[in-house]
Amino acid sequence: MLSKQLVVAFGAGVLCAGGLAFVVGAAPDDAKQGAHRVIGEAREHAQNAGDNVVTLAGKPKEAQDHAQDEMNEWMAANQLAPQHAHLAKSVGEWNAVTSFQMAPDAPPTEGTGTMTVKPIMGGRYFVGDFHMDDMMGMPFDGMSCIGYDTAAKQFVSTWIDSMSTGIYYSTGQMENGALTTMGTTTKPDGSTARMKMVSTMQGNDKMVDTFFDEIDGKFVKTGTITYTRKNAQAHADSNSDG
Repeated sequence: MLSKQLVVAFGAGVLCAGGLAFVVGAAPDDAKQGAHRVIGEAREHAQNAGDNVVTLAGKPKEAQDHAQDEMNEWMAANQLAPQHAHLAKSVGEWNAVTSFQMAPDAPPTEGTGTMTVKPIMGGRYFVGDFHMDDMMGMPFDGMSCIGYDTAAKQFVSTWIDSMSTGIYYSTGQMENGALTTMGTTTKPDGSTARMKMVSTMQGNDKMVDTFFDEIDGKFVKTGTITYTRKNAQAHADSNSDG
């Protein structure tokens, strides 16, 4: 049984050789000689990887058993967990009400938006498309992707939006019915700060995300987003039918 690393190495060698061959075809004559040498080295690397694949089949039973055990571990880590079922509760279309404080002593700024959550990769991840027509005088779009890493035993989440160029990454755990995730964000001036979000499902048709920024070493609440499911009755009827 092939190891994941061996398959990746072999594929990389083949792709490298093929990609270089294309480049050489378009290169000037005086560059072709050196490029052909690189191609030969890449093909040799790919051949060596292929030889390793063949050799593995002839290994003693102990080596084959080890490879099978490794594959079994990967298959086990690929299975859905109860945490995925919890995330699946967020699937659907939602109305959103936002309330954020730009400064600790400033009054909250409220707004409205929508979010649609869909499962991907067989329910291993859930993608949320968030939209506001007006956020500080301009449209705002964001996209989240969240899942549960069964090997690392933690929730993992990413966030991108139309007002930044970075990818926010956070991890967390479920405690007392609330999912708490934490990550580090980079500010426009290049400095970093930790952020925390606490997400709760309040029944089947309401979700609340509460946001905290780290200020002077302490987490301070900076805002909330409250989600109410669209067509809640239709969603309830659909679940009862299933």
